Amino acid sequence: MTVKNLSQAGESDVFVTYRTSHPTGHYYVGKSSLRRIQKGYQGSGPRFKCALHVPGFEAHTWHTEILSTHQHEGDAYATEAMLVTLNMLADPYCLNTTLGGKTRCWGSPYTKFLKTFTTPRAKKPTTKGKLPKGMTK
Repeated sequence: MTVKNLSQAGESDVFVTYRTSHPTGHYYVGKSSLRRIQKGYQGSGPRFKCALHVPGFEAHTWHTEILSTHQHEGDAYATEAMLVTLNMLADPYCLNTTLGGKTRCWGSPYTKFLKTFTTPRAKKPTTKGKLPKGMTK
C-alpha cells in the first residue's frame, strides 16, 4: 500500500508501520503517523540518521513503504514489536538499534532481562566530618 493511495482514501489520522529502504539493501523499520510520513519523514534511529550523511545514501535515495495501518497507536507499536526482532537487529543491513514497540521508553521483557546481568555500582565513600590523613579543607 503506498502513501498516495492512503491519502486519496482520506485516512490521514492513522498510525502506520513503515520500512525505509535503500537500493543497497539497507533498511529501517519504524512506527509513525501517516501524516508525518506524507510530509517526508523516513525514520529517526541513530544508525539511520548517520547513514544519511554517507555519500550515496542521501535522503532522496531512500524509499519509504507502508507495511500496515492502524487506528490506534498501541496497535502500531505492537506490530512494530513483531517486525523489529532480535533476528532483524542481527542483520547487518538493518539500521534499527533497538527492538520495536516502545522498548526504549517503557522497557520490554528483553531489556528487563538484560538488566539482570548488570552489576550494581559501588557506593561512594562517605566521610562523616573526618577527612582522610593528608587531606585538608
